[in-house]
Amino acid sequence: MLQTRTACRAVLLVSILGIIQAGCERASDGQGAYDLRGPGPRVGMRIRTDAKFKMNELAASATAGQGRMVNGKMSAIVRNTEDHEILSVIARDVTRYTQAILLDLTEHESEFAGKVANEAKHGSLEGHVVQHEWRQGAWSKTLAAGNATPDQKKELANLQSWQSEDDIYPAEPVKPGHSWHVDSGHLMRYFGHEFLSISGECSMTFMRIESHDKEDCALISSTFQFTGKMLDDDNNELEIEAGGTMDALRSLATGLDVLTTGRGQVKIRGSMALFAAPVAFEARGPFTVETTASAR
Repeated sequence: MLQTRTACRAVLLVSILGIIQAGCERASDGQGAYDLRGPGPRVGMRIRTDAKFKMNELAASATAGQGRMVNGKMSAIVRNTEDHEILSVIARDVTRYTQAILLDLTEHESEFAGKVANEAKHGSLEGHVVQHEWRQGAWSKTLAAGNATPDQKKELANLQSWQSEDDIYPAEPVKPGHSWHVDSGHLMRYFGHEFLSISGECSMTFMRIESHDKEDCALISSTFQFTGKMLDDDNNELEIEAGGTMDALRSLATGLDVLTTGRGQVKIRGSMALFAAPVAFEARGPFTVETTASAR
């Protein structure tokens, strides 16, 4: 199910806006307020990220020829592990870095009319290092070694490059209890290359300071809702609606979101091959996401 793989990645992207947007030494102003933007990323910083996204038994229906309706269910898990090394920074913006894709695995299962289909697919960039460089107002993405295959060229074109997250967080130090909004304009800025269109918003609240693995962290809770259109790997259009809640622990020492957990509901509409024929389908149900990040 290429459609399920694409939808998983879409929701995963939007639900974890800033997993690797790192800084260091996010300090209090001495009056109980904290700079959530921090001083920004630094050259030489190495970051390991892990992400797991799961959609479990989404209720699905497919409409075949002559209006025939077939009910079923879909499940999917996306796992991703990456290493990033920052090589160049201008002001607060990363301009060159490497991304080693250690694991990129999508597993999905569907059942329609009693027929079960299972598939596990590794991304074509798994096991490769991608070099990102900001050149003349755009990101250049190339393999560190070898020439890219046609599948890899397609994945490189859709690969998310570094984006500063300054606009997501308040410009001035804030105290626990402070809330703010991220609008659809920022969503399109971050994910415009993935989506044909996207609208929605995210509300965020700085809850409190917590300790995690002996690190002081800012707990930031979010609620989000978005609707978007994108193309799957076969260039079929998908409509995706998702909403949910996220809790992120941002280390005050490194500026990394060391642990993010979330859950919500997703609805997917599109087309798929069923019984050797193209059909329209819709699936809806719950999702969960968990990510970690650490300086290495």
